[in-house]
This record gives sequence, C-alpha cells and structure tokens, in this order.
Amino acid sequence: MTQPTKPTAPLPALRSDPDTFSARLEANILFWPTHLTFIDESNTFNAGLSAALVAGNLPSLTGNELDAVRVNAAGDGVEFVDVTAAGWTFLSATTTAAQRTALEIPELTQAQAEDAASTVFGQVSGQRLAQANATPYGTLVNTTSGTAFDFTGIPAGVTEITLTLNAVSLNGTDRMLVQIGPAAGIVSTGYVSTASSMAGSVVTEGNTSGFNILVAIAAREGSGVLVLKRLDAGSNVWLASHSVTASADAMAVGAGSVTLAAELTQLRLTRTGSNTFDNGSANISWRY
Repeated sequence: MTQPTKPTAPLPALRSDPDTFSARLEANILFWPTHLTFIDESNTFNAGLSAALVAGNLPSLTGNELDAVRVNAAGDGVEFVDVTAAGWTFLSATTTAAQRTALEIPELTQAQAEDAASTVFGQVSGQRLAQANATPYGTLVNTTSGTAFDFTGIPAGVTEITLTLNAVSLNGTDRMLVQIGPAAGIVSTGYVSTASSMAGSVVTEGNTSGFNILVAIAAREGSGVLVLKRLDAGSNVWLASHSVTASADAMAVGAGSVTLAAELTQLRLTRTGSNTFDNGSANISWRY
C-alpha cells in the first residue's frame, strides 16, 4: 500500500498579469481531474491504513461476542475482557435507579431513612447524617444547691464532650472538680490534672482525683467550658482543658488526662471538699 504523491498545483491565473492569465487559467482547469484523483487515492490509502492498524492490534473477534475492549497493561495493544449480562445492563442503564437495580442495591425507604439503626447496604440514612453532624445536649441542671451533679447516658463512640458552666459557685473555698467514668462508675483516681487561677497573682495546683477548676472564693462565679477529647478512635484515654472566668478580673485555666477501663458513659461535677453549690447552672454536650 503506497501513499499517493501530492501533485503540484499550477500557478494562479491573475487578471493583473494579462500576459499569463489565459495559459494559467487553462492549466488550473486541467489540474482539477488530477487533484480529484489524488483525493480519491488519499481516502483509499487512509481507510486501508486504519484497517491495518486495527487489525494489527485487535485480537481475533471469534469467540469474543459481547466482550469489552480495553488497552492492555503494557499499553502497547488492546485485549478483550468478559462483561456479564448484569454488567451490560448497568452500562446500558440511562438512570441512577436502573443502575442501582443492576447492582442490586436496594432503594432506601422513608422508614429506613428515619431509623438510626438502619443497615441498608450502600445507603446512609438522613437520621445518621443528622446524628453525625448534630451536637446533642444533656439535661440542664441548676447548681443552686447540692454537692454533686451527674450527667449520665453519654452514648458510646463520642469523641468530644463539653461541660458548660454558667455562673456556678460554691459557698466556700473548695475547688470545683470534674470526674468521668464508664458504666461501672465514676473514676476518682489516676487523673493527671493541673489548674491555675490568675487574679493578680497566679496559683497553680495539681489533682489526681479529677480535673480541678480553681474558682476558690465563695463570692466568685465560674462561667466557661471544660472540653474533653478522646485521644483516638477506640481509645479510652481522655484529655481535658478548661477556661473559666472566675470574676471580672480572674481567670481559671487547666488541663489534664485520664485513662478509663472502658467506654465513657458519665460525667460528674462536684467539689474537692465539703462545700455546697449555691449558684448557677451547668450542662454537657457531645460530638461523634
């Protein structure tokens, strides 16, 4: 198969050159059959070349009915691959519903979307999405009396818990104390906790029975947050930090850690001694 040779076109006939106009015009007219022959030969050559390229790289079609063609791993040719009837149904589907049917993925019903326990394959319920993005709260408690406040029912799998304090105070100089624990009970040992009170001078104290908050004057009311963060997914190591205003010119800050024996389910707000709470309110919230 020989590539056709491109013919040489004659010079154009120009009326600005009357001496050559007639001869060149005749030459151009006579050139057209040659030009058309070249076009026909070029088309034939290109068609043959394309067929040769395909034939040279494409495996035999025999026995490969309804197979798909893909470039091979070496990138130097093509090969056939089996496609099941379901695969062709999926590839031929024109809607997502038809594709889902071909892959045997069930459609999520309204009841399943509202069911947090739904385990429909390949689907995420709206309830679960809302649960993942929401910030559930515990029950707000008034801390105007009493010595301890327990927040229970914290669900498994949470990664962050926030204790919020609003103008909470004690009737003496005890320190507020935050303790956590698994279902077996509140843990009162093993904490590594340090807190500071800044009111003109800085006072720093450690505590091993809980996360201590230094709002240590009866007239002071603590407002702020203590945040607990799980160290890692599946871990029972919890890290804490807090920042609380103790008055117009005082601040209480601190941090610490504790390792629980099992999943955290409860939190307690109490005090280090025998004082009672006499003002404010508190609550918790959590995130997954």
